[in-house]
Amino acid sequence: MEPPTTAPADSPNARDNHLIELVRQGHLSAFDELYRRHKNAAVYVARREADNLSDVDDVVAEAFLAVLVALEAGKGPNAYFRSYVLTTTRRMAHQRNAGARHRAAFDRDRALAQTSQGGRRFRRTVRINHPAAGLPFAPHPMATGAVVRGH
Repeated sequence: MEPPTTAPADSPNARDNHLIELVRQGHLSAFDELYRRHKNAAVYVARREADNLSDVDDVVAEAFLAVLVALEAGKGPNAYFRSYVLTTTRRMAHQRNAGARHRAAFDRDRALAQTSQGGRRFRRTVRINHPAAGLPFAPHPMATGAVVRGH
């Protein structure tokens, strides 16, 4: 069964539905009103879903931008704007979390590769400049015949 696209005239959903139609007609000030009405709820969802709290504002901005682009293209919600924007916010937070995990894994792998290459280069340099340094331990001076004779 299709959800109703109309709500009682005095309900917040009816006002949102009217604002949605205005946005589709090109009235961006209507979207400002939708943003003002639903921003706090979107921030709450972003705070709960984002792994990094410094991403919250970006997640909310991206979610509202995605909804605006959809509405301008004639897509997006016909009703229940709050549900739609909160779902979009949740999705944006999850995408950002996944991207951050991917970047962290990539950075860790790259750092390990650079460290192992740098370590090989360092060991090679030390071995060339100090032959005894390539050994697992430094030999005692008596073992190398480098006995310093006293007076």
